[in-house]
Amino acid sequence: MVGRTSGVMSAVRLCVIVVMAVLATLFTQNILRMDKVEEVGVRIRGPLAAGHPGVVALIKTHFLNPPSVLPYNLIKDPIYTHIKHEGSWDFIRENVAKVLNGQREGFFVEAGALDGERGSNTLWLEQDLGWTGLLVEPNPASYHKLVNKHRKAWTSNTCLSPEPFPMESVLVSVGMKKLFSFKALQNVLTTRGASYLLGSTLGTNAFDYVFDYSDKSYYVTQCFPLGSYLLALNVATVDFLSLDIQGVEKQVLQNVPWDSVTIRVLAVEIANPDNYELEFESFMKSKGYRLEARGEIDYIFVKEDDQRLNISKVEKLEKLE
Repeated sequence: MVGRTSGVMSAVRLCVIVVMAVLATLFTQNILRMDKVEEVGVRIRGPLAAGHPGVVALIKTHFLNPPSVLPYNLIKDPIYTHIKHEGSWDFIRENVAKVLNGQREGFFVEAGALDGERGSNTLWLEQDLGWTGLLVEPNPASYHKLVNKHRKAWTSNTCLSPEPFPMESVLVSVGMKKLFSFKALQNVLTTRGASYLLGSTLGTNAFDYVFDYSDKSYYVTQCFPLGSYLLALNVATVDFLSLDIQGVEKQVLQNVPWDSVTIRVLAVEIANPDNYELEFESFMKSKGYRLEARGEIDYIFVKEDDQRLNISKVEKLEKLE
């Protein structure tokens, strides 16, 4: 009897040891997995390769929100409606609509998406032509409003990296100081779109009046190269890219993986009305693009060998006022 009890106890003891060993292994694997996630979370502050599997996985799980399935929640206030398409919106829409020639169900990326409605270069593509895409906006207040618009596109409260790797940066958020003049009132919304990454520059004093009426606050924001977002979304072709990111547009484009990503049409703000960016145009030409139209501060580029685009036959375009 004693021998049988001793045998049972030995068997139980063995089972306990096996279970504990299994639990220890699982715990260790989980800790290692968590350490790996935490490691990537630290290393995305820079530098880590844009296509690193950990970066792509982290964007998917932590930095992307899916398209809304709810009805649009757009502002109906008549004053907002009147001013939301001021500036270069008409110029961009007219030229982009012309070259896209009614294309339906395309994919866009809009960086500097603001609140998703005011000055949006992509909302009409969603509403009129059934497009979807990615909206990137680093300003926390603007992003909160963007999400509440229920856009039919992926959204990310981050910024496009001016470097070929993910990085943390300081966002200088610009807001109105006080409404003490009609000029200030006119620029309430303009200032919200003037937020910029610390250290970037517009290369002009033409917009100092905006900053003169502004208060500044500072946020740490995560930035990723454009290619990282596209890998996370499994997208290789961007039909329309809109860049309005206060001085780092050219750096972002220099780090696009042009050999693996196709961008068909671009609207790029270069906020320096005093100078024509010939060097920038030459860079884009070296990547297979031609300047289709130019406004005061906006450049429209098209992929030259894209047969589906309605491209102008004019070889040299004069500046459009």
